[in-house]
Amino acid sequence: MLITLKDILKSNRALCFTLLFSCFYSINSKASEEVTLRKYGYGKLYWNGVLHKKPELYPLLESKRYITPDTPPSGVPPFYKTSDLESENMQLDTKIILHLSINQKNGDVFAIVKIENNSTKSYFMSMRNLPKFNSKKMTNSLPCSEMFLITADNIRLDYLGGKCSHSSYQERDSWVEIFAGKSLSYRVKLNDTYEFPSGKMRYNIGTLEYSMVNEKWFIEQNSNVAFFSIMNKNEMCDEEEYSMRMINPDKANCSYADDADNIEGFLSKYNFNGGDLNGFILRSNQIITEIDGDEIR
Repeated sequence: MLITLKDILKSNRALCFTLLFSCFYSINSKASEEVTLRKYGYGKLYWNGVLHKKPELYPLLESKRYITPDTPPSGVPPFYKTSDLESENMQLDTKIILHLSINQKNGDVFAIVKIENNSTKSYFMSMRNLPKFNSKKMTNSLPCSEMFLITADNIRLDYLGGKCSHSSYQERDSWVEIFAGKSLSYRVKLNDTYEFPSGKMRYNIGTLEYSMVNEKWFIEQNSNVAFFSIMNKNEMCDEEEYSMRMINPDKANCSYADDADNIEGFLSKYNFNGGDLNGFILRSNQIITEIDGDEIR
């Protein structure tokens, strides 16, 4: 059989295509949720101003949550405020490791979160990032807020749980200390607070951002908060976003947070309120797993 140059080139093109496709598939099989275009929500009964009888898919823009004419579906919270790379680099820099694993057992879906402090000093985690737990081991804990982002294709699951009462963000007792060389872990049953649609779907699950600070942050933050309250303009900003602003101004959504004419914005720019030096946010790895909603209790 005579093999011509044309046959070789044709074969090589096929091989190149196969290799490129394999690489593309390999990369995209681990694709981050941050590149997924979310269009629909699932779980809540009240949307578009109507109380529905059972969960069903609905357009995210009809959720009536922080919606403006310019808001895209992917801009409806919750969403990640940091990229995978930013979070991974922050964990390497601070030696604080935030790891997530998912376990399915007897019709339940469990999320196990472990925070390891591999540094040489204590760090503090906001209790707003932690669940309400029934024991010191934090097993079978109940979420106190939207702690996870769960998506499947272009669908985002709604958080259906409640919120816990905590002290003011500025109070020391609203933080949990993780000593150097120690870790903290908890487990929550996701199907207690999320409704999984019927059928098999491939889900992407990750934690939302956790707020972490060191000892020096408390000193600087407490001395500045009174000063800011006098010097700043009045602004619309809930406490959760205020806490985010105090830890990482670049990731906050509050008005005036990045305003150069605002005294707090000016000081934040140069890390005079702790900023990235003493406070930071990070999130876990993302898990891709198949879940059959018909088998979930």
